[in-house]
Amino acid sequence: IESFRHTEAYPVPYAAQERLVENGAEWTTGLFIESAPNAAFTQSLVKSLRPDAYSDLGSGIDEVIKSPSDTKKLLSLFGVSHVISLDNNATDAIGTLKNRDGTMYYHDTDLGPSALVEPLDPATLTPVTKDWNGAVKDWWRHDITGYLYDASNGTISAYTAAKSAVVVERSRTKLVINIDAEQAAPVLVKLTYHPQWRAVDEHGNNVTIHRFSPFLMMIEAKGRVTLTL
Repeated sequence: IESFRHTEAYPVPYAAQERLVENGAEWTTGLFIESAPNAAFTQSLVKSLRPDAYSDLGSGIDEVIKSPSDTKKLLSLFGVSHVISLDNNATDAIGTLKNRDGTMYYHDTDLGPSALVEPLDPATLTPVTKDWNGAVKDWWRHDITGYLYDASNGTISAYTAAKSAVVVERSRTKLVINIDAEQAAPVLVKLTYHPQWRAVDEHGNNVTIHRFSPFLMMIEAKGRVTLTL
């Protein structure tokens, strides 16, 4: 959703986000706000979707233009399955926005399914023990061939991926996941990392929540895991 294109959507730059929140998609709050931890990275993706619409780009993370293949992969990383864009083309439009310069048109691009939680292949994960901010910025600036996780609280021991990971219960402050794996395995949770999140397994044992590139969450577990905020 091109929330960052204030000049085109003015005077309601966050109208699409606000409509989603009204319809129960509270997860959008924060994802498209500039002060959120992942905001610079999502803004980079917005610009990567339409690089021709931006000029005078700087050198910050929010100014990085990713390749089309990386852009699609990273949109899925953030749990984005549809891209709502805004332009002057009326063909196949799903909605309109009238602003002071006239009428613009919303279009929907279906990127395919993107689950809230996903098993991870341990072979694609690189531990980072210091300077997380610098590491993820360097990771973002280059081709995305793997992922980083914060190993300051320990590295993972898994060598195989889980068979599946599914959400069985969800609210704004609670997420229950069922992980089908013979041994504890890494699972990506596509929610913004915050140190107040806690995770326990079905036996009541604490499960470490690792920061995952750029500022998402990863756990290593099997069976039922409950995350609470």
